Amino acid sequence: MSGEAATILAAAAWRFGNPGALLMLAILPLVVGILWIGFVRRRRGLVVFAGSTQQESQPGALRAGVKIALTAAGLASLMIALARPQADPVEENVTVRGRDVVFIVDASKSMLSRDAVPNRLARAKLWINDLVNTLRGDRVGLVAFAGAAVVKSPLTMDYGFFRMALDELSPASVPRGGTLIGDAIRKAMSDVFEPGPGRYRDIVLITDGEDQGSFPAEAAKQAAEQGVRLIVIGIGSEVEGAPVPSGEKSNSTYLEYQGERVRSRLDQTKLAAIAEAASRAAGESGGGGIFLNVGTGTIDLDKVYHDLTGSAEKRETETKSSVLYRELFPYFLAFAGLCLAIEPVIGGRTRIRNRAGAPRRGVRSRPAVATAGVLLAILAAPVRAALAEDKPPQPSAPIAPLGADGLYNSGRDLFLAGKYAEASDQFRQADLESRDTELSARARFNLGQSLLKLAETKQPGEEGADQVRTRLEGAAKAFRSVLDVNPGDVEAARNVEITRKMLKDFEQQQEKQKQQEQSKDDKPQDGDAKDQKQDQKQGDKQDQKQGGKQDQKDQAGKQSGKSSDEHQQNSDKLKELADQQSRAADQTKKAAEQQSAAEREKEQRQAKADQDKVNQETKQEQQRQELEKNSGEKAKQNIDEASKEQQAATEALKKGDEKTAEAHQRKAAELLNDAAKAENEAAEQAKQEEGKKQEQNAKPKEQEPKYDQTASQLLDKERRERDARQQVLRALRGTPVPVEKDW
Repeated sequence: MSGEAATILAAAAWRFGNPGALLMLAILPLVVGILWIGFVRRRRGLVVFAGSTQQESQPGALRAGVKIALTAAGLASLMIALARPQADPVEENVTVRGRDVVFIVDASKSMLSRDAVPNRLARAKLWINDLVNTLRGDRVGLVAFAGAAVVKSPLTMDYGFFRMALDELSPASVPRGGTLIGDAIRKAMSDVFEPGPGRYRDIVLITDGEDQGSFPAEAAKQAAEQGVRLIVIGIGSEVEGAPVPSGEKSNSTYLEYQGERVRSRLDQTKLAAIAEAASRAAGESGGGGIFLNVGTGTIDLDKVYHDLTGSAEKRETETKSSVLYRELFPYFLAFAGLCLAIEPVIGGRTRIRNRAGAPRRGVRSRPAVATAGVLLAILAAPVRAALAEDKPPQPSAPIAPLGADGLYNSGRDLFLAGKYAEASDQFRQADLESRDTELSARARFNLGQSLLKLAETKQPGEEGADQVRTRLEGAAKAFRSVLDVNPGDVEAARNVEITRKMLKDFEQQQEKQKQQEQSKDDKPQDGDAKDQKQDQKQGDKQDQKQGGKQDQKDQAGKQSGKSSDEHQQNSDKLKELADQQSRAADQTKKAAEQQSAAEREKEQRQAKADQDKVNQETKQEQQRQELEKNSGEKAKQNIDEASKEQQAATEALKKGDEKTAEAHQRKAAELLNDAAKAENEAAEQAKQEEGKKQEQNAKPKEQEPKYDQTASQLLDKERRERDARQQVLRALRGTPVPVEKDW
């Protein structure tokens, strides 16, 4: 009986963590058989090859058996180690502690907007998934809301089930459209959380904030009074907004309201009010609220959540009884390494001795072979040296490719340095290698800018006319390809029109040069020279008169159709940049006022991101105005000074000097406002000049020659076409539509 008890205890004290690996032991006999067959075949092959020649040694069966046994033992020990043998079980009770976290996600159609890549809803799913991957012992739940709130997952520790519910989340998950944030918070409090107060409950709300009268601040206050901590995350563009797609899989069609495209914006004020209401209601219950304005950026939600709840109260969510075993696989690994290390050391051949005990002759001994090898190496050294002299130099190691991002950054640096040809090559290569549609669109836009710069800086006399024409056509093609990806890109649409105008002017210039060359070749002959010369003078006078009138009308058409509109557009853009710069200064001031180190660091990162965005948009505006040459000198001077102030603010933010950075930011905003005012004044002046010219044109004139009437008709037609193009550009630019209901 004692023997049976010992056997049972021994069996209970041993187990394998991965018993499936023991199946590999079945191949050991096959391996041993293959090794032994190989030894036998080598031995027979040596006998056949050597024949009657005397040998000093031959493969030994005993040595071969020992080597095969060591190999088999090493492999067997390695397979057992993979099975993870364990012993000495110890039973332990583990108490799991955690919090209850409910994620409330906006599933309305406005969350499909693509100002956050790939869209707002997909970005929110990624944040939640990253946070759930770091939870240990916490219960999680999911509530989707739009015009109604639906519980997609109750509180559970089955993270696999929660992830399935999260992956299936879409606008179709909610039966009615709209946005009712307050109803979603009340739904979580009544149907997901257990009734009664508690200090271990959190709500993570992710939305763009377009609420429709559901009183979310009151709901947040009631939740905070019951001890719930509310984390509000705002996603989406606050200033420009983004068009709302008509469906989840729609890439080119968008919702329209009264003939205009609907745009969705982040309502920062409303979300901040929700968090503020929760913070004020927090007391001894332990609740509270915080608002994180992510916008179109990103956030490490897992890190932020654990920082906020690191010292928060937790409850016992589960008690587990587990048995811990001591791992024995290191010993088997050591034994396997020892066997496999000894096996190569053992030789496989046995020396053959004659009757006197001396080695047989007939094969040179190893020292003799070594000496012969050294002599051959010495004799072959001059030959190798001669061959090395004739050998061409080896190519250097290839440089590692930069990748699409590196090529794009390299092209941007070359463009700013004025090396437009090299920059165009880099942008073209970045477009070919990129797998990101947004990066490809930016590379194509900058490729078009580089080709336009090349066409402007080099005259047709310096290089072939065909090359200039090719560059202009390539620039137009690049800008049109940007519109294929993003039809709402106003800058690309404007550049398409500019390129077409430049190409048309270039064609007219080439045609005029050809006519001048032909007139030079047709020289007068004999007695008709005087008559032809006189006729030519008269024709030249008529051409000069007609050309002068045509140039005056063209210039008047450009001034009337371009100056006032372009100056007004520049003024609007500069006002928007000034507003963004002011908000960036407010963010810097907010970072300087923070007392907590963690909050200060977070606000500093946001301030740097805001300032970098304003810097980038200001540079783009400078490049566009330099290319189009349609802004005044005063406005250009103010923009250049504002750009310098922005760079100084960026340097101060890097050093952590928020006060100096804020001063530079305020100065930059003031300069941008001055530039906008200058553009407004230029627009008014252009309108006055246009009115004067229209009055002059309205006065009765003498009967014009027939060719002047034709020129006027052509100018009128071109002016009508230009007005039609401007209407198309305004339609592409779009105007914000007041959304009375969520889409």
